[in-house]
Amino acid sequence: MTALVHTNVKPTHRLLPVWLLRLVGVSSLAIALVRLVYYVNHLRKPTTGKSTTLKRITSSRLIDKVGQSPPYVRTPWWGARLVDHATTVASAFKPKKKLTISLKNTILWNPSQDVTISNHAFHENALALLTQLNQRYDLHLLIHTTTTDHDQIQRLLHTIVTQRIDVSRIVYCQNEQHKLDLIQNVLRPAIHIEGGWELDDGEDIIRALQSHVPRLVWVITRRRRTSFTTENIKPKDKDLVHPAVELTDSLLDSSLAREAGFMID
Repeated sequence: MTALVHTNVKPTHRLLPVWLLRLVGVSSLAIALVRLVYYVNHLRKPTTGKSTTLKRITSSRLIDKVGQSPPYVRTPWWGARLVDHATTVASAFKPKKKLTISLKNTILWNPSQDVTISNHAFHENALALLTQLNQRYDLHLLIHTTTTDHDQIQRLLHTIVTQRIDVSRIVYCQNEQHKLDLIQNVLRPAIHIEGGWELDDGEDIIRALQSHVPRLVWVITRRRRTSFTTENIKPKDKDLVHPAVELTDSLLDSSLAREAGFMID
């Protein structure tokens, strides 16, 4: 009789599972692809030529070499877009500084020789500047009106300005004291632009706000401005020469206008 021989073949036990071996294979392929991309980008990197040496002159007149220009770094297109987007979002959420403008003699002017006749109009390019300032600041407009000019100014502002600025940010004041109270106690701006009104150039407002508003722009006539030069200034006006006060004979020629991109030749 033929003997049947039963052979017990035991399955081989793998040291590592199959799924782990496959994962290692995929990872190795991914690493190889990353290295290939890096190598190709490295070959395409432009040469910068000789490095630029920074020099400084010390008190002993010696010129020392302090370093070289940093190596060229290529920023991925998606990285640049991400940075730009983050900057835009941060700017959108950054709170704007509050700016108040007394409109008379700054944005508006009255060419009439008779102050009792209301014939107010906008200074040249004033509306364009107003639009730019409204984008950069939390803008509030103050206007001291009288019984003779209130209706004319209101129509003027409603027709043009309210297309650019929320009507709730335009405040009509009965007198200069009312305007001063709003600035000091209600609005509390970081910057205020003052031009006075028909019977006053705003001197008292500027004097009262020096200790309340960090930055003041005072728009006065050219003749009045020359009175603040060293040789012409009067003792009673010396307190108006203050680091927080900027004197100008045109709002378009002020530092605020230049910061908004307006330049006068």
